[in-house]
This record gives sequence, C-alpha cells and structure tokens, in this order.
Amino acid sequence: MGAYSSLQVGLNAPQRALSMTLAGVGSGSEIENLDAWRKQCRANAEQFETLGSTEVAKITREAPSRIPFLVKDPRGHADFYAALARHDARGSASTMRGFQGGRPSIFAMTDAIRGVATPALIICGDEDDPCVGPSLFLKRHLPAAGLAMFPKSGHVLNLEEPALFNETVERFVTLVEAGRWPARDPRSLPVG
Repeated sequence: MGAYSSLQVGLNAPQRALSMTLAGVGSGSEIENLDAWRKQCRANAEQFETLGSTEVAKITREAPSRIPFLVKDPRGHADFYAALARHDARGSASTMRGFQGGRPSIFAMTDAIRGVATPALIICGDEDDPCVGPSLFLKRHLPAAGLAMFPKSGHVLNLEEPALFNETVERFVTLVEAGRWPARDPRSLPVG
C-alpha cells in the first residue's frame, strides 16, 4: 500500500516529493478483476475481525507472491509474519475495507498519471503477478519513470533482496539529485 500512497503524492502534491519509489505497486488494479478484488478485500477485512491477526498472518504468508521470500530467507519470512500477527485486527480490517479495497485502479487514472513529472523508480518482482502489469503500465505512462524488475522475486522486495533494493534505490536517488534522471519526450508516451 506504500507504493500506491507514493503515487498519490505524485498525483496530488508533486511539490512535496523530489522522487517516487514505487515498489510492488498496483495489486488489485486490473479493471476486469476490480469487483473481485474489492470483494476479496472485504473478505480479508472480515477475516481480521473474526479470526484475528495471528490467523490471517498464517493465511497470508502462503500467498504465491510471498513464497519467493520464504525460499530466500525463511527466518526473515517468519519474522515478517510474526510482526503481521501483532497488527491490530480492527485497524487492519479498516485498512482493507477503506483503503486497499476502496482505492481506484491505476488503470483508471491514465491521463492524470501522464501529467506526473516527478521522477519515478518502479521496482517489481517477476513473481509478483498482480503487480507486473501495473508496473509495466506505469513505466509506459509516467513521463519520468524507470523500471527495475527483480528476478525470482515476489512482493516484499526490500526484504527479499535488501542489498539489490538498496543499491537500486540509492542509484536512482543519486541520479535524481544530480539532475541526471531525464523525463521522456511527451510525444513518445502512448496515447489512449
């Protein structure tokens, strides 16, 4: 949810950020599956309320986009889900319903996204299927975007590949600060 929030800063308050790092962005954005996504978010909220965070963490850690983390770092994976199990169930349910399940699809914001001049680094794991399409979409439509695809990686890129993640973000921020992260010519952006 952090990447989507960062994108909103770029859309609504670009003067507040020198750059945006959008890692694992856009899950739930596929227009054809949006109703099912929202229904799943409501179901997840209900799980938090009825089962509690500990049980939801057990279910979530088995999601396909979370398995690469388990394979690479079983202890880090266990620590991450132990922390999730400590989240306030009521707050998590509200987040699922009100934010994750209620946010508009990035595919519905094409014109606004094309107008974002803020330099953007999009990072996606190639095993994070719900985010691959949205990441490619953002790369095509954000005028000053670059895309880094991490191989054999899922959704929690900063934890799965901390050295690669930090190096990639550091390089991006350094280039932006030096004025060496150019925007593309608007005429090269896709129409429609």
